[in-house]
Amino acid sequence: MIIASADSSWINVFDLPLNERYGPAPCEAIQHIALVNAGRVSAQTRPAMPDAALLALIRQAMQAVPHAVTARLQDSFLGVYFANGVGSSAVTDIVVSPRSEFLGLIIVLDIEALRHDNANAWASWRERSPFEQSASITLTTRIAHDDDDSLLHAIQFLLLHELGHALSAGRALVPDWWSGLPEHGREDDYAFLPLSWHIDEQRRIVPLPGHDFPLRGSVSHYDGDTRLPAAYITDIYRALKRTSFPTLYAASSVHEDFAESFACHVHQRWMNQPMAISIHQHGELVMHWEVDWRSERYASKREFFERLLGA
Repeated sequence: MIIASADSSWINVFDLPLNERYGPAPCEAIQHIALVNAGRVSAQTRPAMPDAALLALIRQAMQAVPHAVTARLQDSFLGVYFANGVGSSAVTDIVVSPRSEFLGLIIVLDIEALRHDNANAWASWRERSPFEQSASITLTTRIAHDDDDSLLHAIQFLLLHELGHALSAGRALVPDWWSGLPEHGREDDYAFLPLSWHIDEQRRIVPLPGHDFPLRGSVSHYDGDTRLPAAYITDIYRALKRTSFPTLYAASSVHEDFAESFACHVHQRWMNQPMAISIHQHGELVMHWEVDWRSERYASKREFFERLLGA
C-alpha cells in the first residue's frame, strides 16, 4: 500500500486517457518499494524514464490491451510509472491518501528488466530466473511468433500481468493483497480462489489437492531470493504440467495465479499469441509444453475469464 503525500494530485490523472498516464515513479512509490525490498535487494530503487523508442513501445503495448480490460480500469488505474532497482520486472499496488482513502492503483515498471532483444528472450529470462545458471540445462519460453518476435509482446504480456493484479483489487475475486485473508474469510467468498486453491486449517491459502508439487513453495522469481539448482527444472515443470497453473509464476500464490492466468488467457485467446516451454539437457530436448486453453485442466479458469471479460 502506497501512501500519497498530503499535496498529492493523483486525482487529476483520471482526466487523461489510459495510455497517457505515465512518468517517472513518484517519490512515495519509490519509498514504498525500497521499504519492501530492504534487506533482500541490494540495488537502490530510483525513478527512471525510458528512452523515446522504449516509451513508444510501452504506449503501443498499452493501446493494444483489449477494451474489455481497460474499460474496467478507467476510473481506478492511475497509470504506468518507471523506475530501476524495483526487485522484479514490475509491481502493482494501491495508492491511498494520508487518511487511508482509496485513490487508485499504479504499476511501476523496472526499465532495466526490459533490456532484452525480443519478447521470447525476455520470457525465457523471466521463466528461468528462479533457478541457478547451468550450461547443461536450458529453458526457453515462447510468447511471440517467430516472425514477429518483438520486445513489444514482452511489454504487452508484462502489462497484462500487472493489469490482472489491478483488475483483481477490491472485487472479491481473491483476497486483497494489502489486507490479507479476513479472520473469518471463506473460500466461497471469492470467485477465483476456489478454482485452484483452498484455505487450510492454519488459515493459509494453499493449492488444492493435485495442484501442489515438491519445491513449489521454494520457487521465487524475485531478486535477492534463493535460487534452486537447475537440476530441478525438468521435474518441476513435469509436475507443473499436471496442474491448472499455466506457468510456474502462477503456482507461487493465489494473487500471482490470478494475474498470470489472466495474462495468459488474454495473451493467447484474445491476442492470438503463443505460450510454450522447451527444456533441453545437454542439447537434447527433454520436454516441450504448449499451454492450450482448450484443455480440460484449464476449463474452470477459461470459463471464469470468459464470464469476466465476455466470451
